[in-house]
Amino acid sequence: MIRLHREMKIGRFRPGTQIFFAVLPDGREWVLNGHHTLTALARGAPPQRLCIFRKPVASEEEAAVIYSTFDDMKKRTVGDTIRAHGNPVPEGYASATGAAIRTIMVDFFQQGTAGRALITKEDVVDSMMNEFGDAVQAYVGIVSNIKGETRKFLKSASMASVAIYTLRYQPERALSFWTSFAKDDGLVYGQPEKALLTYLRNLRATGDGRKEVCSASAIAWNKTYKGLSVDHIKATALKNFCIFGTPLERG
Repeated sequence: MIRLHREMKIGRFRPGTQIFFAVLPDGREWVLNGHHTLTALARGAPPQRLCIFRKPVASEEEAAVIYSTFDDMKKRTVGDTIRAHGNPVPEGYASATGAAIRTIMVDFFQQGTAGRALITKEDVVDSMMNEFGDAVQAYVGIVSNIKGETRKFLKSASMASVAIYTLRYQPERALSFWTSFAKDDGLVYGQPEKALLTYLRNLRATGDGRKEVCSASAIAWNKTYKGLSVDHIKATALKNFCIFGTPLERG
């Protein structure tokens, strides 16, 4: 959006750029292509000549499929988008942090396939730079100082998402928890960090996937947050997903 605003002000924006609306059965209209163009205009850019297209759709799911098609046609990656914004995270962390932010935006709030399709790379980077900026930097600081399997674990989107989310809302406690997990130095039976490591090391045997790893990471965090010990973590689906000390706290 910032780039588009600048292009409009200096006269380099391409006239006739398409703005694509999906018209839902109830009369609502969703912008499926051109959201950032409209945002740039709404924030004071000079008027532009645009091509407006409105397509009636039968459902929100159909609109999401069309939106996903537009997004897939863009060749830039999350990393490309991050670099276009001045590299808010160091090289080598764009994929991990970008995937983690997308996981937070979709899976944490259980938006499903339609929700995932409606989130663009620009949305991810905007959230990374603004809402989660300090948390992302803290996460990178933890991961950049470790090697081995804990580094590999923490760079997965599943674990990185929980780490970044807790660092956003409980920065001091989360920094202590994830640093302890990352260093794996002197952890003993009963500590949630140790139980989480054991769970992750046994992943091949359990066959658990991305959502279960998110759940397991949240369970370990929740135990530590409440000052409880745990010997064994049994991951669950995200149906009753909660993270204590954050807006996702339940129960």
